[in-house]
Formats: sequence, C-alpha cells, structure tokens
Amino acid sequence: MAAIDSYVILLIVYLGLALLKKVGGKGQGAPSRPTPQGRPQPTTMDELLREMQGQLEEEEANPAERMSVDDYEPIRLPAPQEKDAWDVEERESLEVDANVFIRPETQRAERVLIDRDDDALAVAERRVEVAQARNRAWNPEDHRQFDARIRKVAAVRVAHSTRAAALRQAIIWREVLDKPIALRDGS
Repeated sequence: MAAIDSYVILLIVYLGLALLKKVGGKGQGAPSRPTPQGRPQPTTMDELLREMQGQLEEEEANPAERMSVDDYEPIRLPAPQEKDAWDVEERESLEVDANVFIRPETQRAERVLIDRDDDALAVAERRVEVAQARNRAWNPEDHRQFDARIRKVAAVRVAHSTRAAALRQAIIWREVLDKPIALRDGS
C-alpha cells in the first residue's frame, strides 16, 4: 500500500510541475536552437507546418537549385584485395559424406497374431448370464437367506488397552486446549 501511495505522490508532483511549466509562459523556457538555415526550431505543430509550407514554396520558387538524378556521382568502392592465407575462413560444406553408422538388419521372429475376440464374446456371455441370475424374482428361500445374513451379529472385540489410550488422548487434548506453557501458573 505504501508503494501505491508513493506512486500517487510522484504523479501529483509531476502533474504540478507540468502545469507550472505550461502556465509559466511559453517564452520563458529554454531558448530554441536555430535550424541549419538560421531559423529557430518550431515548438508547436502549427509552427512546424508553417515552416514546412515555407520550405515547399522556396523549392517551387527556385527549381534550378534542385539537383537532378544526373548530378549525383555513384560511389565507387575499392576493388577487393587478395587475402592472406590466414584471413581466409575455413569453410566446409555441410553436404559432405558423413560417417553414418548403418545398423545391420536384425533377424526378428514373425509376430504372432493374438486374437482375443472369442474370449471377449465368452466374457460378454458370462456377464449376461450373471445379470439374468441377479435380476430374477426372489423366491421365499432367497428371502430367508438374506434375512439370516443381515441378522448375523459380528463378534464385538474389546480393546485391551482402552484405559491407556484414553489417558494418552486426555493429555494430548489438555495440551492442545490449555494455555501456552509460558502463560501457565507456576503451581
């Protein structure tokens, strides 16, 4: 949050300085540098457009002063000199024959085609049979078997060390819920 406040303060100071510069007067700023023709550089877009219009009018008034394409001489580059043996780069074509290791043909056994379609059909048939056996209507014998299965009571196991485990849990919860050790009374 402090970083945002500092950015806001910097923004306010910058805007204040920009406003003071604008209100302070246009002529009080740094003196404009003269252009190569001896005129001061334009500071606003209007002045720039007026100067460009003036230059265009000067060009139209004095067409003889303009240079034509024939007036320019081509630039001549010096002829390339012979290079020493040390200056020549070592160049190699990337298309040279490389030492390519060709792996010898290996003898592979013919692949054995394993067809599990028959097994899949057998599995599908077994699933249909199991579903039909499960979805049939129940007879009285099925009801008796189900009733006997749900009435069976599992043997209750008695924990041998329930007292020690309960004491351990009580100590742990006392440490968790009590005051921190530093704030407890000395007694």
